[in-house]
Amino acid sequence: PISAAVADYGNAIRLQPDNFENYYNRGIASFNAQNLDAAIADFTKTIELQPTFPMAYSDRGNARSEKGDFEGAIADYSAAIAISPKSASFYYNRGIALQHQRQIDAAINDLSEALRLAPKFYKASINRAFALQEKGDLDGAIADYTRALEFDSKDAAIYYGRATARQKKNDLEGALGDYTKTIELDPRHALARSEEHT
Repeated sequence: PISAAVADYGNAIRLQPDNFENYYNRGIASFNAQNLDAAIADFTKTIELQPTFPMAYSDRGNARSEKGDFEGAIADYSAAIAISPKSASFYYNRGIALQHQRQIDAAINDLSEALRLAPKFYKASINRAFALQEKGDLDGAIADYTRALEFDSKDAAIYYGRATARQKKNDLEGALGDYTKTIELDPRHALARSEEHT
């Protein structure tokens, strides 16, 4: 159980109060238990003890994102990137936080960098598609949804996203095909059902 893991790491901390890994591991256990404030405190202590450990910044950023502190999360992801600039997940996470902050161009840049570093990171394609669609770049969005489907052809949300982009481009036949596939994969997808009958 997670609470037992938190207690075990607490015991380890009492025995080795200067071991950053114990704080980090307890932070992960607290995060998994959705005890976000405790997780942030432990990640902060980890950083105090080991300032060049990028995962502590990234995971604190994740906890801050969960709390809705996207500004704090962006700062943490930026710190992680400064230490480890070739981690696609750090750019991806910062890109998502930037989207929440409505910094769409910056989000697209980060998601593009995540894809450059990890071309098979299809979740970055999906989120870049959302951002491109928001900017009105429907062709770019459709291309990204299509790329994502090469890696996961069973995700109804990807078909739905591409359907909405195709509908905005007035590609009604393509949109209908995607709405139909959305419903086939997720019969409870009410939005796709309503669009299919408009």
